[in-house]
Amino acid sequence: MGGVFLYSEQPADLAAWYNKHFGFTFEHSEEYNAYYYSFPYKETGGGKYSEVVWSIMGSADRPRIDFKGFVVNFRINNIDEFTDSLRTKGVSVSEIDNFEEGRFAWLKDLEGNHIELWEDNSESNSE
Repeated sequence: MGGVFLYSEQPADLAAWYNKHFGFTFEHSEEYNAYYYSFPYKETGGGKYSEVVWSIMGSADRPRIDFKGFVVNFRINNIDEFTDSLRTKGVSVSEIDNFEEGRFAWLKDLEGNHIELWEDNSESNSE
C-alpha cells in the first residue's frame, strides 16, 4: 500500500485531530495545503525500506466522489488503554467487541471518517 489520502475542508484541523488522538506528527506542504505522516517499514523478500504515507489534503484538490465509504483500520497494542485515553479526550468510541481474530472498537474522526481499532490476539502477533 502506498498511502491513505483524506480530503478535507479544514486539513489543518483534521491533521491536529489525528495528532492529538493518534500521535501523528505531520509535515506540512504549503504548496499543496497538505499534511503528510509516514509509516516506515521493511518490505518482505528484498528487505527494502519503504513507507506508507497518511495524507490530509484540501478538498479543492479532491477527486469528485459522491460517496464516502471506507474504514481505516489501526492495529493497537492495548485497546483498553487506548480507548480509555480517547474517551478521556472526549472522543466517542464504541464498546470493545471480541472476535476470533482480535478485539475491535470503532469511532469517527473529526469529519466523520470511520476508524476501526484492532488489537490482534493471534499467536503470530507475539513474534
